[in-house]
Amino acid sequence: MTRKEMKKQARQTVKRHYALFLAICLVSAFLGSEFSDSIKSIKTYSTEFTHAAVSGTVATSKGVVDVAEDIAAGDTESGRKLSKKIEKEHIDASKKQNPAFGRSRGVFAQILNGVTSGSLLVTLASGMNSLFGSQNVTLAILLVFCLAAVLSFWILIVNTFAVISRRMFLEGRVYHKVPAQHVLFLLRVKKWLRASKTMLTVSIFQFLWTFTVIGGIIKKYSYYLVPYIVAENPSIKSRDAIRLSREMMNGHKWQCFF
Repeated sequence: MTRKEMKKQARQTVKRHYALFLAICLVSAFLGSEFSDSIKSIKTYSTEFTHAAVSGTVATSKGVVDVAEDIAAGDTESGRKLSKKIEKEHIDASKKQNPAFGRSRGVFAQILNGVTSGSLLVTLASGMNSLFGSQNVTLAILLVFCLAAVLSFWILIVNTFAVISRRMFLEGRVYHKVPAQHVLFLLRVKKWLRASKTMLTVSIFQFLWTFTVIGGIIKKYSYYLVPYIVAENPSIKSRDAIRLSREMMNGHKWQCFF
């Protein structure tokens, strides 16, 4: 198949599933899995718009990160005051400016306010300080917990989303209708952890190859088909998926790059 024919089929597929493919690409971009460079301007505008809508000005906007910084600096009381201020701003925004940013009623609203304002973080830090009697121990535990949470999210969601997107793209090429719930196909076949393990293995290998002169670039294309292979066969073992990708890409790396 020539590139011209491939482009023609691609345009037809995208036209047929435009809304679904756009949603998948946006989710992937916001997760940071792929395509993130294409929406930097959108994210910047969105952040400024959100800050302006919530606090009335971009310059004075604060968030849960600022609360975390106060806690890390050992000033839990300042973090508590800041979290209450942020929570009040959110509630005021819901009443006066934009209901989309408002969360003032209900149990879910209280939980969401607690997370976004940082009050839950302050409560957790205060409780751990009382339990262990040492702020250093509390900070160490919170740091380990946060690192574990971030790493788990990257392994299980961000790094695995490439398999999900490839599955949807492959189905879109074959079928005229692709249900949106197919994004959860790995859960349906109970192979999410296996797919995550395979993609993690690829990421580790790719990282190690970057320490060579050109190995990182070459292996990027050697492992290029791994998410497609896992998308078609979630039960495949990691080493088999990597081996198949290397064999299929043998002699086609430059073609893929071009």
